Amino acid sequence: MVDVSIIMPMRNASQWLPDTFKSLIEQNFTGTMELSLYNDGSTDNSIDIVHEWEPLLTPMYKIIINGHKEEKARGAGYCRNRAIDASAGRFLCLLDADDIMLKDRIRLQYEFACNNESTLG
Repeated sequence: MVDVSIIMPMRNASQWLPDTFKSLIEQNFTGTMELSLYNDGSTDNSIDIVHEWEPLLTPMYKIIINGHKEEKARGAGYCRNRAIDASAGRFLCLLDADDIMLKDRIRLQYEFACNNESTLG
């Protein structure tokens, strides 16, 4: 089990992925993390960008890549659920492919969750 699973649905996100991945690399959380991506049939080069960034992400994250290649999108909710199914984190952190996180987001959310676990249901 890892401390935090980053859950990221992705569809045609090539223009945003470099900034999103940069924000992942800049996280100051020192626990164990994984990035669980689910590709919702992207028709652009999103998956190529994921593979380009994989060597930069793997020192901090275990990378899990799943998805489908069908033309019809299944939606962000479906993709999040599939990414969660493939993850093993104690806590989940939802991240869209066009989001940029502040460097202390994961650390602060993890600390809060650990300090309030009994009330998180």
